[in-house]
Amino acid sequence: MVFNYFKNVDRQTLIEANYKMLSADLRDSIKTIQAPTLVLGTWIGLKQFGFTKEIVSQNYLDQYANMKNVTFEISDNSKHFIMLDDPEWLNNKIKGFLLND
Repeated sequence: MVFNYFKNVDRQTLIEANYKMLSADLRDSIKTIQAPTLVLGTWIGLKQFGFTKEIVSQNYLDQYANMKNVTFEISDNSKHFIMLDDPEWLNNKIKGFLLND
């Protein structure tokens, strides 16, 4: 199934949203988060650009280095939208985290 998410998007809004997302550095602010946190990511879509799972995993570790009580899970099958590309994996990771499995 192919989705065209950006077909009817206002380009200026898309540009501004991406700029704000990519220019915000929250590494210091996340120190205050005390709740157990699950971070889900993926790497396989970056493989074509020379990235490995180890490189992407280290990037996540670096970004969340100031945060305690964080768990990382990296999907091997999702290129971008985990909930669409690998919903069973996503559900299992969330349930496992919430149930402390």
